[in-house]
Amino acid sequence: MMISQKPFSMLEYPCSAMNAAEHTLHRLMVTENSRYHMADDICIAVRDERTGCWHRTHQAVGAHVVGSLRVTKDGSVVARIGSPTPGERVIFSTDVVTSPLVAIETGSDVFESIPLAGAA
Repeated sequence: MMISQKPFSMLEYPCSAMNAAEHTLHRLMVTENSRYHMADDICIAVRDERTGCWHRTHQAVGAHVVGSLRVTKDGSVVARIGSPTPGERVIFSTDVVTSPLVAIETGSDVFESIPLAGAA
């Protein structure tokens, strides 16, 4: 997996939702390991939680959220379709399954931290 601190262009990712930002649900899904920047249900960027490096080639980038997994107190695993909630593991269309979500932030301001092309 390639890790980069170099700024990149959001245009590198197949996400037409960014062209209609005012109609897009912006979410930041935070796990213990990574921050998944979302436009609607499409992952547009992944950042390492410890190092702050951007994972430009992460398998979740460009993928849709298809559901989530929750481990119950008795150890059972429950899968569900729909938007994940804190405590659940996100399932992406590329078969990526995250560690449990610790937080979900919403609003257009969650994109302020994504470096754009030419950013310092």
